[in-house]
Amino acid sequence: MKSFFKKFIFGAILFSILILPLSVCFADETADQKAAKYGVQKVYNNSLLSLIGISNQEPLDIIQGLVRLVLGFVGIVLMVLIIYAGFTWIKARDNSGEVDKAKDIIESAIYGIVIVVLAYGISEFIFSRLTSSP
Repeated sequence: MKSFFKKFIFGAILFSILILPLSVCFADETADQKAAKYGVQKVYNNSLLSLIGISNQEPLDIIQGLVRLVLGFVGIVLMVLIIYAGFTWIKARDNSGEVDKAKDIIESAIYGIVIVVLAYGISEFIFSRLTSSP
């Protein structure tokens, strides 16, 4: 359980490191004023994203899409873990060690799904606040 909390704290710190600079950059000004003030658009146009053809989208939209993609992928992995644990439980028959292993996997996967759903809700809230005009 301690490793779960360590991973959770690490994820929260990583999330705040990635999102807080965006909230500072995109605070109360229009998109053109923000891009001119911080040089975001110039850096973005010279980045790898412009080379692969995503330069016609706003950087915030790309980040939002990447967050959705990663959280969706993690959700799929967790659902596969639940299915795997179900098959493990079915195959265990009377072996209590295998049943306990399957229960632990299901419990951990459900915790993970709850965290992913909460992370999705928080990220959508943050992105809606960043993209809404005052």
